[in-house]
Amino acid sequence: MARTLVTTARGKKGDGSIRYNQSIQKWEARLVYGKKRDGSPDRRTRYAATEKEIQKILREMRKERDSIIDLDSCEAREMTMRDYYAGWLKKKRLLIKDKSFDRLEQTVNLHVLPFCGMVVMKNMNATKIQDIIFALIEEEYSYSVIKKAYYALNNLFRDAMNKGDIERSPMMGVVLPDKKSDVIRPPKEILPFEEDECQIFIDEATRLHRNGSSVYRSGWLFVLMLNTGMRIGEALGLRWTEVDWEKKRIHICRSCYTTKVRTEGATRKQQTKVTDTVKSKTSNRYIGLNQAALQALKHLHQINGNHEYVAANKYGGLANYNNTYKTFASILSAAQMQPRGPHNLRHTFATHLFKQGIDVKVISKILGHASVQITYDTYIHIIGELEVDAIQAIDFMPPEKVYRVLEVE
Repeated sequence: MARTLVTTARGKKGDGSIRYNQSIQKWEARLVYGKKRDGSPDRRTRYAATEKEIQKILREMRKERDSIIDLDSCEAREMTMRDYYAGWLKKKRLLIKDKSFDRLEQTVNLHVLPFCGMVVMKNMNATKIQDIIFALIEEEYSYSVIKKAYYALNNLFRDAMNKGDIERSPMMGVVLPDKKSDVIRPPKEILPFEEDECQIFIDEATRLHRNGSSVYRSGWLFVLMLNTGMRIGEALGLRWTEVDWEKKRIHICRSCYTTKVRTEGATRKQQTKVTDTVKSKTSNRYIGLNQAALQALKHLHQINGNHEYVAANKYGGLANYNNTYKTFASILSAAQMQPRGPHNLRHTFATHLFKQGIDVKVISKILGHASVQITYDTYIHIIGELEVDAIQAIDFMPPEKVYRVLEVE
């Protein structure tokens, strides 16, 4: 079947064109980026569902084309790493999700460019890059930060090599230390709530004003998280349609994240967005509800039952990610408890399951971890403590008959 196109009014030469492709029922933007290495036009095409969307895409394509032209106008090998990264990030922004781009941009600006931003690209070698990795280790950054910096460098040089700007990637001689190496800073300590702390926290989170209204709008949400092990993004993205009151379970199938709103000439602001995907395939799961979780949901329904989201804000929309963090910190402060993040509610839930003797495979499934190994690695110290307690509970001889090991002088 021949492709049927309806072409809209064309702009001036070089601005590209927009047309409606009736055969696939999508709007189509076309723009010539320049010439390929064989001399033929580098013509690129993208699609969108609406004319408004495709107009925005065409504007982004022009910016991308212009950034490539600017990059090619100067010998790439003579550019500083800061300038080359600037052009590279412009293109990456159009190819990856907002959340991924924010993380990549932050890594480049905070953990890569401070060490090599003014270095000319042709002078970058394996020794200089390895020194960046060592510097991050010496400054006691976490393994996660070091790994992200390594991949930000590796991806840049890989793309530069594929583009023909460099002949060989200097990353070929760079070594990323093992996560369990002694030189890597251990991960942050998990701070689950003790049993008495749980009650103190719940009492404060569910405290009422004299008129009977809740002091903290999201207080009962934290109680729900404490009894289900949900991530904060999963809790904020939960809708009432995913609550099964009859079967006493919730369906985790979407999540929230924060991203920077970028507008020309304006300050970047954090915005909470919801996505119909979760962290991994196994994160899409059902979680059973105990009595405390059901009670928390009933209270939340009294507050937000007329809105779409379980944790809606006072206007009925999606609750702000950062405001939820601030509320959690306020509860801890009012209860005079040690500062920690809301993710520790999830750690408390998992720790309680381990102490109840639940199999690690079941716990991993409830938490939505991508693999059981992640559960082991995260809670290995708890598993170790329980194993010690189990061994110490075994005693086949009376205490007075047990041999004692004497200290050697």
